[in-house]
Amino acid sequence: MGDGDEEYFLTGEKGIGKSTLLFKILNLLDCSIGGYYEKRLHVKMESSLI
Repeated sequence: MGDGDEEYFLTGEKGIGKSTLLFKILNLLDCSIGGYYEKRLHVKMESSLI
């Protein structure tokens, strides 16, 4: 640090909107970023009794 670079650590409970907030902020900024993210996938399993 000290060269103008800033680092942030975003925490919170599951489903509170951390990723949503991050993507909204990144859409407003004109900068280069690095890293990765994992997108949550919800699958509804239906069971049928025969």
